Amino acid sequence: MTRVELRDATGSLSEYTRKARKAPIVVTRRGRPVALLRVMNDEEWEDFVVGSSPAFRRIIERSWKDYEARGGVSVEQIERQFALPPRPSTRAKKPRRSK
Repeated sequence: MTRVELRDATGSLSEYTRKARKAPIVVTRRGRPVALLRVMNDEEWEDFVVGSSPAFRRIIERSWKDYEARGGVSVEQIERQFALPPRPSTRAKKPRRSK
């Protein structure tokens, strides 16, 4: 990872982008991180676009309000409704004692 102080970042954005292909670049102001420049894959780009969409945020807010007002459906109910096999327990199993 490379660090560059904002006041010392005199290169072009394309130059820093090329460098970010090799390792992320942390931009600092007075020694404190303020930005990160790194390569993004397709999935991260999609997450960013959807997550920063005002329309998507409105849908999520409306869904939460509906959930708070009327409740939700448990995983067990969904499993029964769609005849899905129950999920395995995620609890850690106790080790067996040897005799």
